[in-house]
Amino acid sequence: MKLKQFAAAFLFNENDEVLLLQKKADAKFLAGKRVPIGGHMETEEMNDPKSACLREIYEEAGIEQHQFSDLTLKYVVHRMKNDYIYIQFIYFGKLKRNVGVVESDEGELIWIPSDRLKDDNVTEAIRELAMHYEKNGQYDEEIYVGAMLSNEGELICLGVYCKIGSDFQLNNILRLFYSVINGCYSVINISIR
Repeated sequence: MKLKQFAAAFLFNENDEVLLLQKKADAKFLAGKRVPIGGHMETEEMNDPKSACLREIYEEAGIEQHQFSDLTLKYVVHRMKNDYIYIQFIYFGKLKRNVGVVESDEGELIWIPSDRLKDDNVTEAIRELAMHYEKNGQYDEEIYVGAMLSNEGELICLGVYCKIGSDFQLNNILRLFYSVINGCYSVINISIR
């Protein structure tokens, strides 16, 4: 097994719209899909996912740190696919007024109403995460740890989210993750409190 780490951000404007990247139709990864701003973490960023997220926001959208506020880690999502374990650090933030974006080499930057995020041309993983955020995550300051499972590229399990807190130690979260990987085929949006 190999490990890959990613950092991404859902950035909201004053009109409650979220900035997404519409991937090019010929992209090698997630062709034609709308994704949050983000990407792979560099080697020197492995212990600092927020720095990776800030770099990706600047590289993909031309937005600098002083142009947004409240960039907060909300989700750490684990996924196994083929010979890889992926860890995704998902942040949420608010842009200050009148922030412009640059053209991206990876696709077109677009704004969509946040309530359409779960219905838009996004991956199943993003759709499930958006539904969890709408129902739970936006109302608290918790960090959620989640697990998802793919089978030949198709998502078959997502949404086992646990709050990180005094009730759940890291070993319990990891035990949950591995139990999901070893046998979950239909669990959706379970929040353990």
